This record gives sequence, C-alpha cells and structure tokens, in this order.
Amino acid sequence: MKVYQYAFVLPFILLLTACSNPTEPAEVAEAFLTELADADIEDAKVYASPDTEKLLDLAMKFGQTPKHKDFTFTLVEEKIKGDMATVIYTNYQGTEKPVHLKRIDGKWKVHEKKQ
Repeated sequence: MKVYQYAFVLPFILLLTACSNPTEPAEVAEAFLTELADADIEDAKVYASPDTEKLLDLAMKFGQTPKHKDFTFTLVEEKIKGDMATVIYTNYQGTEKPVHLKRIDGKWKVHEKKQ
C-alpha cells in the first residue's frame, strides 16, 4: 500500500476506535462520569448496573441532577479483583473519589448501592 493510501485508511480506523464502546473499568467509569457531569442521566444509565440505575432514577425524581459546569475529573487508579473493580478519580476540587464497578454479563457497569 502506498503512503497516500494510508491517508484514507487511518481516519476510518480512528473513527471506528472513537465510536467503540468502553470495555475496561476505567473507560466505563470515565464515560459514566462524563455523562453525569453533563446531567445526561439517561445516557449515564447505559454504563450503570440495575442498582445504580435505581439510584439515578431516585435522584431524578427529587430533581437532583448533578450538572456542574466546572466538573472535571482525572482518573488516578484502576483496581480489578475478579468481577469487581474500583476506579479512583480526583474531582475538580482535588478530592479523590471511588467509582465501583461490577462485571455483569461480561460487561463492566458502574455499581453503586444505596448506603
């Protein structure tokens, strides 16, 4: 394949990669947090376990949408133990917070429970 032919193949590969579903715990946590930051609760549910979906529904029922224009986060650490994982992130205030995940039907889902 000649060099100029790569110019047509590379953008296609990048597009496919960008549109792929997150598969690792850190990727799922990042997608979930991004949707929450934008207050896109329905989109966040895509990355949530059934227990977490119930919590999101409850928050919506009480009008607690977490949209925050300054919300930024940085993923710090990913810990996987069997079908459970924890992703640690720092929020815009510099506070470390965990996101718990569970592998359900072969896919990682954010798994937070009412405490």
